[in-house]
Amino acid sequence: MKDRLDWKGKWSGRVAASAVFVALLSVPFWASEYDVVLVSRVLCFAILALSMDLLWGYSGLLSFGHGAFFGMGAYLFGLTLKYLSFTGIAYVGILIGVLGPMRP
Repeated sequence: MKDRLDWKGKWSGRVAASAVFVALLSVPFWASEYDVVLVSRVLCFAILALSMDLLWGYSGLLSFGHGAFFGMGAYLFGLTLKYLSFTGIAYVGILIGVLGPMRP
């Protein structure tokens, strides 16, 4: 009986997480520009907070090395949007912001 309840709990959690992911993915199509910028900033800081929690919580190490990569990606994304005028196609800027810090 307990295994059955655990399975339903895991299933409903996965469905809820998938629904939230799809809702966040669809924000640029129905929200205003201000809302899109606000949601993207909140999600960027959430990713940074999760990485800091993972680093400090599980390993107990204090390192800001991943913060440098986070900042470099954000900087490259901003430069892409400013100089290449990809205001409507932000996915290219995201791709450059993610792949730029990986360059050797």
